[in-house]
Amino acid sequence: KGSELVADADKTINVSVNATDAAGNVGVVTQDKVYTLETVDAVNDTVNLDIVSQTSMTYAPVVDSDTQVLGLLESTYNIDNSASVTIAPDQSGSLKIEISQTALVAVADAFRLDIIDSNGKIVYSAVTKNSLVGDVAGLPILGLTGDNTLTATIDGLLPGRYSVVVRNDESYLTQILNSDQSEGISLTDLANNGILLGPNNEKVVLDAVETSLNGTLLIPDLNIGLGTFVRGNVLEPLLSILNSTSQGLGVTDILNELQQTLLHLGLTSYIDTIVSTLAEALLTNTLNLLQTTTITTTLTETDFAVESASGNVIANNDVSNQGDLLTAIQNSEGVQQSVPSNNTDVTIAGTYGTLTIKADGTYTYNAYGDATSVGKTDVFTYTLSNGISSDQATLTINIADKSATTLSLSLAADTGTSTTDHITNNGTINVTGVEQNATWEYRVNGGSWQTGTGSSFTLNDGIYSSVEVQQKDSAGNVSTITNLGAVTIDTTLPLLSILGAQDNVGVSQNNLYLGATTDDSTPTLYGKGEPNTTISIVQDGGTPVTVNVDASGNWSYTPTNALTSSATGVQHTWVISASDVAGNQANSTFILNVTEPAAPIAVANSNALLGLVGADVTGLIDLNKQFFVAADVNNNLSKVEITFDSAISLGGEKFEYSQDLAAMFGLKITAQTSSLTVTDPLLGIVLIPGQPAQITIESLTANAPLDNQVINEFLASVKMSGGLLGGLLSLSLLSDLTIKATDVTNFSAEYTRSDLADAGILKNLLSGNNTPVHVGTSGDDSSSLDYASSTSSVHLYGLAGNDILKGGSANDILRGGDGNDILNGGAGNDYLNGGAGHNTFTGGLGSDTVFFDLLSNNSLGGHSGLDTWTDFHVGNVTLDQNADKINVSELLDSSANAGNINDYLSLVKVSDTSYKLNVDRDGTAGSYQSETLLTLNFQANETHANLTIDDLLHNQQIIF
Repeated sequence: KGSELVADADKTINVSVNATDAAGNVGVVTQDKVYTLETVDAVNDTVNLDIVSQTSMTYAPVVDSDTQVLGLLESTYNIDNSASVTIAPDQSGSLKIEISQTALVAVADAFRLDIIDSNGKIVYSAVTKNSLVGDVAGLPILGLTGDNTLTATIDGLLPGRYSVVVRNDESYLTQILNSDQSEGISLTDLANNGILLGPNNEKVVLDAVETSLNGTLLIPDLNIGLGTFVRGNVLEPLLSILNSTSQGLGVTDILNELQQTLLHLGLTSYIDTIVSTLAEALLTNTLNLLQTTTITTTLTETDFAVESASGNVIANNDVSNQGDLLTAIQNSEGVQQSVPSNNTDVTIAGTYGTLTIKADGTYTYNAYGDATSVGKTDVFTYTLSNGISSDQATLTINIADKSATTLSLSLAADTGTSTTDHITNNGTINVTGVEQNATWEYRVNGGSWQTGTGSSFTLNDGIYSSVEVQQKDSAGNVSTITNLGAVTIDTTLPLLSILGAQDNVGVSQNNLYLGATTDDSTPTLYGKGEPNTTISIVQDGGTPVTVNVDASGNWSYTPTNALTSSATGVQHTWVISASDVAGNQANSTFILNVTEPAAPIAVANSNALLGLVGADVTGLIDLNKQFFVAADVNNNLSKVEITFDSAISLGGEKFEYSQDLAAMFGLKITAQTSSLTVTDPLLGIVLIPGQPAQITIESLTANAPLDNQVINEFLASVKMSGGLLGGLLSLSLLSDLTIKATDVTNFSAEYTRSDLADAGILKNLLSGNNTPVHVGTSGDDSSSLDYASSTSSVHLYGLAGNDILKGGSANDILRGGDGNDILNGGAGNDYLNGGAGHNTFTGGLGSDTVFFDLLSNNSLGGHSGLDTWTDFHVGNVTLDQNADKINVSELLDSSANAGNINDYLSLVKVSDTSYKLNVDRDGTAGSYQSETLLTLNFQANETHANLTIDDLLHNQQIIF
């Protein structure tokens, strides 16, 4: 019939066609053909979108103050009357809004909150529970906090810019605010909710009151208005008193006090008028205040790690035929869009995301990222057609969290020579990819899992074969384990130290510690480092020099060019640094003062010598009361001469000294007594020349230098006697006292005093008690050498016998001599020298030094090896004022230096409180063997588990 053939679907039919015209003619019959007619069968599709993780970022609150409140019918909003917030692309926003202003809770029913998108569309509105504002049916309810703040939280805001607007209905505000308390909200209600009359609005309110009341004249003859009188004589004095202790006044307080004041002034007839006028002014001011508000917005943005799912609704489960096309798509709200047959994209918004789909059935779903969408479904209905028949099915997107993100691990910093070797001095391991509300844990070397917090964890020093991490998300999914691999954490500074420097020239060749003075212009520095590495040395800020550290961890450095020097010394500085593969860098600084050959120092001291002679010159001698001082920075004195001359001398003055000390120190003493000049009285010819009193001190060994310590100890015993000394009527008649010192190079220095009128100086010179020197006998001495109660320096000498020497609280010198002696220095920095025999040392408080002389050229230099120190204290002498020292410089051969000192000295542990010091006088040369020189017992409560010679060197407690 017609031109169409209608047949049932899903049937196979044979078709042949002929045609007959109006005249009855029959056309040619077409060949039979077989057709199969098929229906379209669309099948529902379900896709599970595993977001893997969701992350949220909450930003700091943004406060917009003094924002204008719009009227209900106002449509124009801008930066002055709204707050704005922008949600970034590919994010979902959750916005918390807080609205606050004075007494907001009292008038909240007249306000509404609107959220408006960039197209001007209101996407959210909220009001209070019993709002009086317009049609509020179906609007969300604003929350109310305890501090009179209205709040609202809006979830699922799409990317874009939004404006937050607060509106009010001014007619309702006027209705609910009244002054006579007949209805609505009274002034008292407002006061209870924070409405005040204070510095911010007092002038405005009082101006209004004055203007209003001035319509009534209080005293017509004087033309004084009621308003001016009340303001100046009632309100302002009253407010001044009430406001003196607060920042503002409640309305009730003001009205009560105002009534009492008016009664007192006899103005009772004006009470109602004045109170009413004040109340009206307050209400008007309150209405103005309520036209602005403060809006605080806090934005939280949420994002999904996986936000899209793609597929083909036709190819998936549908029974399709060639030519089937998707013709329409519809969301769950019934919004439908046609799908063009030319296969162009069509995008439709769903509840939790957008769907982009084509006629061929291919689609991509992109989730908004709304945190509340997890566990929800987004359903779309599509129409499938072949042009003859059609069918509908649904595409359901299940938004779920079924797997946890695999975490990433990285070193916070791969320090050192390589940035990829996982050897570092930074133990922080960064963890990235932690999901919102997920928990994570880590483990090392395949051990037990440890709970992690934040976005990192810290490993202690160590070598780790593996460092692993995993997380469990809020849905309970556990991620794949991430392994960082092998990691080495090394925060230990590389070994680096400067043990000292060696002075290799002049008479005094010894080890030099930090800050020492030397006449060697090319001293050799010695130190320790990591074996088989290199260190860098910078001398005086110059070019770095690389120095090798040998397999034993030793290094040395000698300047290639001579160091500059001067008579007073030039300071030179070396900065040494070492780095390891983990990037740890150790630095050390060494300083020496280099002098050129200098003349000696000779002084007749009047307690003013300190500072003229350095500590390196005088050792431990206390020069505060030493009258005669002679020293040489090069430690090479050869002779000291002291001469005294008197213009009125009758002869017989002489210098006396300790012959025992001269013998002990090996000194050659030449002394002469003063004599008068004999002159022929007639001819005036000198018959017998006179001579001054004089003493000359030299070494018994020809050309041998005098040690600074020795010469100054001896000079302390020098005094004068004889003649008229001490009996002169006028000390000013005395003439010169001269001390001269000469070194082995014939450099000399001379010092002359002519001011001996100072009776105290002369007294000390005559008595010899400038520094008390006490010498024992050849027998056993004890009480005669007991100066424990002395508060000034003493020099005690035991000579032969088994002696007991006791110093006081000052810096003392104690020498035992022969025999088994007991030396107790007491407080102060004492010098203790036991001499021969089995000696016992007790230093007491202070930094004490035990000195060993070379008594003979045999083993241990003639010492018995049975000496004991009862209270040795370990400590750095530059930091610890009680750190003790051991001087073995005379016992070791000239090859000893800081680099090989362990060949000469060693410590053998007896217990944590006691060690033995062993000495091999020639190191590895072989002529001598290592033997015990001294037993070190530590002070009470002091213990050392692993004390070494290097420890004592670092502390500067070994002098050699």
